[in-house]
Amino acid sequence: MDFPERLSALLHERDITAYRLRKDLKLGNSVVAYWLDGTKYPDGKNLIGLADYFDVSLDYLVGRDDIPIQKGFPMNNDEKILSVLETVVSRLDAIEANQADLKAELSYVKEDIEIIKEDTEEIRSATNTLLDWAERAEIVTKVKLVPRSNQM
Repeated sequence: MDFPERLSALLHERDITAYRLRKDLKLGNSVVAYWLDGTKYPDGKNLIGLADYFDVSLDYLVGRDDIPIQKGFPMNNDEKILSVLETVVSRLDAIEANQADLKAELSYVKEDIEIIKEDTEEIRSATNTLLDWAERAEIVTKVKLVPRSNQM
């Protein structure tokens, strides 16, 4: 995840508007918008300010780490490994739920395909019946139009 995505996610997670962030950090009018669309990136001072504001590490903020380690909470290796594992399990659960949703959707699509096949067969049958009727009607019409003097 790059910086604009991470900033956007932090704003969304914390229910903070770009306007509020701009006011709280005393930034210029368009600065946050530029950061969010990736047009510009914050300088070191503003990166530190953002990390303090969201209480995350600089590595997390710039996308070098996926664990939002708070500054006031130093982690040893065991804690960091556990945190990473919890994040992985959480993401795997989300993937599994997404796969279940996709399987259900695929099942619906397969049912729709079967219905379409059945409908197609019914349409073919009805079309053939109509063509048979049309041929018969044409024959009947031709027979009626033949003058009596030509019939034997």
